[in-house]
Amino acid sequence: MASAIGARKAKTVNNPNARKPNLRGFHKANVAPDVAFLDGTILSLSQIRYATREAERQKTDVATQIIALGMVNEETYYKKAASELGLAYLSPDDLKNYEILEVSEPIRTTRKEGGTVLLKTPDGYLRVLAPRSDDLEGLRQTRQHNGVRIGAIASKSALAKIVRERHSDQFASYASFSLKKHFPLKSAEKIEHVKSAAFICTLLTLILFLGAWPSAIITHGIAILLSILFLFAVGLRCAATFSFKTNKQRISGDFSPATGELPTYSVLVALYDEANVVSELIQSLEWLDWPISKLDIKFLLEFDDCATIATVERAIRNKHQFEMIIVPAGNPRTKPRALNYGLALSRGDYVVVYDAEDRPHPQQLQEAYNRFQKAEQDVACLQAPLLADNAEDTWYSGHFKLEYAALFDGLLPFLAAKKFPLMLGGTSNHFNVKVLRGVGAWDPFNVTEDADLGIRLSRAGYRTDVLNLPTYEEAPTNWKVWSNQRTRWFKGWMQTIFVNMREPARLFSQLGFLNALVYHLISTVLLISVLGHPLFLILLINNLAYEQANTVLSLFYAVSCGLLFVSYGAQACLSWLANRYRDTKFHILTALGIPFY
Repeated sequence: MASAIGARKAKTVNNPNARKPNLRGFHKANVAPDVAFLDGTILSLSQIRYATREAERQKTDVATQIIALGMVNEETYYKKAASELGLAYLSPDDLKNYEILEVSEPIRTTRKEGGTVLLKTPDGYLRVLAPRSDDLEGLRQTRQHNGVRIGAIASKSALAKIVRERHSDQFASYASFSLKKHFPLKSAEKIEHVKSAAFICTLLTLILFLGAWPSAIITHGIAILLSILFLFAVGLRCAATFSFKTNKQRISGDFSPATGELPTYSVLVALYDEANVVSELIQSLEWLDWPISKLDIKFLLEFDDCATIATVERAIRNKHQFEMIIVPAGNPRTKPRALNYGLALSRGDYVVVYDAEDRPHPQQLQEAYNRFQKAEQDVACLQAPLLADNAEDTWYSGHFKLEYAALFDGLLPFLAAKKFPLMLGGTSNHFNVKVLRGVGAWDPFNVTEDADLGIRLSRAGYRTDVLNLPTYEEAPTNWKVWSNQRTRWFKGWMQTIFVNMREPARLFSQLGFLNALVYHLISTVLLISVLGHPLFLILLINNLAYEQANTVLSLFYAVSCGLLFVSYGAQACLSWLANRYRDTKFHILTALGIPFY
């Protein structure tokens, strides 16, 4: 193989009489030089003219459009280009046989944006390029790229893959430790930071101190404290209920699909042991209303997930907008680590995260880009609403639907309208890529990386807004899945709370007092309310039943009882408004189960 490549290289590069591309006929037909060599042996003139019109409409080059439309596969295009330019062509198998000595721009090369690679071959050294369309004329004339002599051509995908594999340790290290390296106090790798430990010790000391007092004082003190905290959390939901119509009108207006030159949009989907949903997932992503030539969809798969890898590889063959990325071994082995690995290789100006079971609205990217263009400069993220589409399956999925409707169509639009911090949902987050990389991207050590990132964006001076077009997903249908999900959420919220409370003064300084208070209401108080809810109910029933003689306490517990039912009512009302807005069914019997849920 090596000698054959060497001979081919000598024949094409060193031979002054090597055939030059004959572009005269196609130039007369107004065909772009980057595809003029695809004469009747590859594509007809009418096919090239069609691709040219599409390229002009989508503001891209003709070569990219031809490959994106599947008219010519990438390897065939570059092989033909190399032949016409008098350069050697290296296939993916050829590249594996040589040692990489130098990569001019590793990041650009792995993102398929340019860069050259110097290979060591039995015949010496060979500089390889995966040219862009505007590089071809220069190569034809001088055999040079940015002043460096080029000896061979490879496809963008093949060159990016070989560089990524040879530098996998660097990319893996970036995925795991970039946030810790640049923002060590914002990483959850070691939440046993001294200030977090001091906070826990102080809390335990307070509990022991209260334990020395009569039990009635402790009982009433806990109840009063929980009630005050709960009051503020309920207040947010009541405010969201009363302003529901206004909040939805702000984001639900018609938008015109973007025109002009569109940017590349990256889509990251982390998969593990999910071969059974790959077909439906790809179909959903193919429906996205965005030019194929400007889509960069990356499936992020763990190195040992052989079944999913094989399924994805078969499913995306000859589909230019899809790419399979194998995440190398490393710790921690988490979804955010895989997302960081994919982000490092993404070509888009914007990126969105989806899960395996997601079915995003086809025009969601259009709405997101439209909103980014019209939004203030501090808007760095847009959260699309998540809707459960299997509410009829079980009791759990029915309540999950109500919960998500209240959250994504009720509470989050209210928080966004008031410019308060948002803890993101785990999927359908659209980001400005430059900002996302600037704040350290996802924390691979936090199990609710979405919630953590939402607050980190706020602390960096950015805002999150919400979209109107939804993403549909499947809700948990049994206790095991539901409880595992809640356990992970609670753990991640606690991680995020401890990370942000490492420097409480800085948190309040960066967010502002009101925003910091709201953050604790939607995280700390929510967590305490959920965990304290059974205790609160026991205390309430006990005191209403046995302490009627104390007028003050009786009044307090009566008010607390009313507050509790207001909270249930606010949740049910938000869910009802959201279901009416989406024109979906709202089951009163399911809503009556909210206290148990």
